[in-house]
This record gives sequence, structure tokens and C-alpha cells, in this order.
Amino acid sequence: MADRSARNAAYSAADYLLAPLLMILAAPFLVSRLGLDRYGIWVLANALVGTAAIVPMGLGDATVKFVSSYRGRGGTDGVIRVIRSTLTVSLLLGALVAIAVIVSAPWLSEAVFKISSQDQELAARAIQIAGVALVIRSVDSVFLATLRAYERYDLGAGVAMAVRIASIGSAVLLVILGYGLLQILLATLVVTLAGMLTHATLCGRLVDGLSLRPLLDRT
Repeated sequence: MADRSARNAAYSAADYLLAPLLMILAAPFLVSRLGLDRYGIWVLANALVGTAAIVPMGLGDATVKFVSSYRGRGGTDGVIRVIRSTLTVSLLLGALVAIAVIVSAPWLSEAVFKISSQDQELAARAIQIAGVALVIRSVDSVFLATLRAYERYDLGAGVAMAVRIASIGSAVLLVILGYGLLQILLATLVVTLAGMLTHATLCGRLVDGLSLRPLLDRT
């Protein structure tokens, strides 16, 4: 238990420090190749995706609490019900927020974020891609919470670090190859989806008989 706690703490700290470090290292190169305005749009899109943590409205913490509680009582059926229920609600909430973001993207780029006229269409597309990523991240938060409920912070943080490295690495590589902002964001979307599927696979290995079929269990 002591070894696992130390490993969990080490991975969590590394994940916390990695994101700003990678951004600091990549920023000068990306700014020089994309230009300051388009780099700003890239940062804006990433920031919008980062708001996915608030979309489930505390369901991630609830998943940790109730999955841990059912685990302590040896109730696998209860664990599965909690995961399926929170997964369904997170998917619905994420989809609603994503639809709102995608539909309002042109207005957001012009009226809210004050993007220059020549980049407004590009910014709107970037915001729409971020809206799709919001759904993925919202669902992923349930799988991540499940790993934490099983005291496997190391697995969740390890996948998160891999996703961060792949996202920044793909951005740098695509810029070197001459691709633009939208291609970079699409690559990040694919990497984010791969991270979510990896988390889901890890949860499937931890929870015997886990089903991901939608469930709205009021209890």
C-alpha cells in the first residue's frame, strides 16, 4: 500500500508539472511557425477543451466516492451501475454543451473572443473541433474517476502524460511538415480519443463484467 501510494503521488505530480513544461518548450517554435494570432487560437481551443472538467458537474467526484464505497462492500454490481449511470449522464451533458459550442462558434469567435476578421472562420472551426473534444473529455472523466476509485492514480496519470506528449509532439511535427492549425487540432482530437479508449480499456480490466451500455439508474 505504501509503494502504491508513493507511485500514485509521483505520477500525479509528474502529470501536474508536465503540461506547463511542454507548453513552455513548444511555445517559441509554434509561435514562430504559426504566427502569434493563430497560436493564440490554438491556445484558446485547448483552453475550451480544458473546461470539460466542469461539464459533468461533480459526477467525477461522485464516481470516485460511490465506486469506492461499493468496492469496500464487495459489490461489483453496484460499481457497474454507478459507472454506467455517470457515464450516461456525462455523455448527455457533454453532448449538450458540445452542440451549444458548435452552433455558437461563429458568434463566439466574433463577439466574445474578438478574433480578427481574417481569422474568424478559422477560429470558428477550431472552436467547433474543441466542442467535439469536450464530449470525449467529459466521458473520459468517468473512466479516470473509476481508476482513481481503484487507487490507480498512476494509470490515469500515465495515460494523461502520454496524451499530453503526443498532442504537443504531433503539433510540432505537423508544423514542421507544413500543416496548419486545423490539422493540428484534428490530430489532438484523435490523440484525445485514443486516451479515452485507453482509460476505458484499463477500467474494463479492473472491473469484472463492466458494461458500457447506457443506464439511467435513479438510485
